[in-house]
Amino acid sequence: LAATNRSLPEEIARGSFREDLYYRLAVITLALPALRDRPADLKPVAQALLGQINEEFGRQEPGYKHKSLSVAAISFVQRYRWPGNVRQLHNALVQAAVMAESGTISQRDLEDAIADASIIAGAGTVGQPLGDGFDLASHLESIQRQYLQRAMCEARGVKTRAAQLLGMANYQTLDAQLKRLKVDLNERDGDAGRY
Repeated sequence: LAATNRSLPEEIARGSFREDLYYRLAVITLALPALRDRPADLKPVAQALLGQINEEFGRQEPGYKHKSLSVAAISFVQRYRWPGNVRQLHNALVQAAVMAESGTISQRDLEDAIADASIIAGAGTVGQPLGDGFDLASHLESIQRQYLQRAMCEARGVKTRAAQLLGMANYQTLDAQLKRLKVDLNERDGDAGRY
């Protein structure tokens, strides 16, 4: 069993993937859309994954109490874009199951398991405490940086596509924003030089 988030026929055409290896692997192929493109599947997938996590932890950890998802947590799962797809959802559920203080995983437990969840899901961006050194311009620039990094990640470094995702007229506008805000394009993706 092998999986990829890339189009291997396109990679073969570009010379980035060996054709003979493709035919060795591609006995039966399934095209499965990303989680964000299947919103109706998010709740049952999350519940099935949590069921597997509960079963595994129950076998390995004496005294482990099975966890469930709160209504708010399910709503969060359905709103979040899951750029890391099923692996990211699974990892977030594992962390939330371990760290949750009660038998119910809350939205906050999931947000804590995902570093940038509050910005990407739109929660918490207006909840920052005011005063004590709060700087609106810096806060807004931080949010802009997150969205610019996310768009570049989702567009796999193609600035024209990232500009479209952000609703910008052209890639030059995006490029100017990336430079002005000194966006580190390798921060979201460990693959240095991808962009």
